[in-house]
Amino acid sequence: MKKIVTLALLIMMLALSACTERTQYGECIGVTDEKNPELVYKVNTQNAMLGVLFFETLIVPIVVINDCLYCPVRKK
Repeated sequence: MKKIVTLALLIMMLALSACTERTQYGECIGVTDEKNPELVYKVNTQNAMLGVLFFETLIVPIVVINDCLYCPVRKK
């Protein structure tokens, strides 16, 4: 029984930790990526909250910060 509950919690955590990767203006980028000078970027609140919510796993915050923290919101 404990294995089923643990597996269900793990699947639920992975499903909730999916970050936004793309907007209508292009791909979201991480902290170390270069920003396109023609676009305005903002921190994606949903992605930041996922990183904070799952900080104990260490994997989710690293993925969010490195891959999808800033998303383009409009053109300059």
